[in-house]
Order: sequence, then C-alpha cells, then structure tokens
Amino acid sequence: MKICWNNLKGIYLSKNGNLRKGSNTYIEMDSCIRCGDPYLAPNSKQRDYCSRECALGSEEVRLKMSKTRKGRTFSESHKMNLSKSLKKSHIGRKHPMLGKENKWGRHTRKTKQKLSELLSGENHPMFGKRGKETAMFGRRNKWGNHTEQTKLKMSLSKRGNRHPNWKGGIAPFNVDVRNLFEYKIWRECVFKRDHYTCKRCYDSSGGNLVAHHIIKLSNVLTYYNIKTLDEARDCLFLWLVQNGITLCEDCHKVIHTNRIEEV
Repeated sequence: MKICWNNLKGIYLSKNGNLRKGSNTYIEMDSCIRCGDPYLAPNSKQRDYCSRECALGSEEVRLKMSKTRKGRTFSESHKMNLSKSLKKSHIGRKHPMLGKENKWGRHTRKTKQKLSELLSGENHPMFGKRGKETAMFGRRNKWGNHTEQTKLKMSLSKRGNRHPNWKGGIAPFNVDVRNLFEYKIWRECVFKRDHYTCKRCYDSSGGNLVAHHIIKLSNVLTYYNIKTLDEARDCLFLWLVQNGITLCEDCHKVIHTNRIEEV
C-alpha cells in the first residue's frame, strides 16, 4: 500500500479503529488508475492517483505539461550555470565513467592491470594468512556458504546465557508477539502486497527488507490492553495488513531516528 509520508505526521488511531489526522479520516482506496496498487488518502481529498509519480506518469498530465513547455528556451546564462554545475560534479574521480570503457561499466585493460598490481603479493589483504585467519575458514565453496555442521556450532555457541545480549531470560512481551506464527504470516503478506520493494526509496534488491508498523506495535498492544499471547492472536487489528508497510533497513532506521511515523 502506498502512503504519502509527508501527510502522515501526526496521524492517530481513533476509538472506532480509523486512522485520523485532525478532521480528516484516512481511508483505503481500491486502486490507483495508473499502477493499480491500493493506497491511503484523506476522505475529504480523494484522488485518482496514489502518488505524484503516478500522476505525472499519466498521458493526460504529460500532454498538459508538454503544451505549457512547448516553445520555451533557456537563456544563455542559465545554460552556462547548468554546464558549470555538471562540470563540478564530474571532475576527476567524481566522474561516473572514470576507468570505464562503455555503458556496461567494464574496466579498460589498463585499469585492470593497475588493480591487479595494486592487490598482488604482500599488498593483498589475505597474504600470509592460514587456517582460522582466512576468510573462507569453515566454508564449503567459492560462494562462502557455511557447512551445516559449522552453522550448528555457531548457533549453539551463542544460545541462552552464552549470548552477549543475555539478560537473565527476561524478554519484552512485544518480542514474544513478534515470534508468533501469525506475525510471520502478517510480515510475508506485507512483503507480497508491496512486491518486495521498499515503499520509501523503491529498493527491490532484497535481503534487507523490514515490515514496518504504521501504528506502532506497542501502541496497539496498549490500546487494546493485550497482556497474553492468546489475546494477541484474537486481536484482528494486530494482524491488519493495512497497518504494515515494506521498508529497507536504511529507510527503517531513518524513520525511527526522525520519528516520522510517531502517532
């Protein structure tokens, strides 16, 4: 589900279970005309597009922009300013094509030779290292995957009171909720709905995604006075897919650092 982050600051959960901000009630729209994804929008300002990108990407809007810009020309001073700004960002090592010979980003033979000489012999970071000192110790192939036996040893060596973060076996209740099977299903549903793509920076590389709660999990547990895992399983709002959004780890840190989602 797509959400405008700039308009979600100060949003809160009403007694009726609706998302509100001031006098506006945020409702779920079925689908965007362009991309077909569902999105949240204020009830008083319902629109056909989920975001500015989709609105600008429509043919109707493109034609309007084309007509307004047709015949416009830049002044010579403006052209010079554009040229200077591009030259500053493309000087020396800052140039995006430095050491590359074509659009696929392949290094030239001369560059490859320099890299080889730079990392040969004693200059190589793994030069002279053996056994446990090597990066491939305990691994089975060129991709660096640990063997099953090594994985088991690593797991057992950091279990229980052997883990550096062990605090006597006392875990917060929300951690127990996150370990529920229902939570894993909710998390997977959020990822599938968002096509495994971060909805803030649109990163789809995978392996670094987080299912973020729009309304904080702790706030939901407090609001519905949930004290046990059985009560958590029976709470429908807790497993509402609309309350989740896919973020990458970097965007998730930014959201929590800046408290953009605070309700």
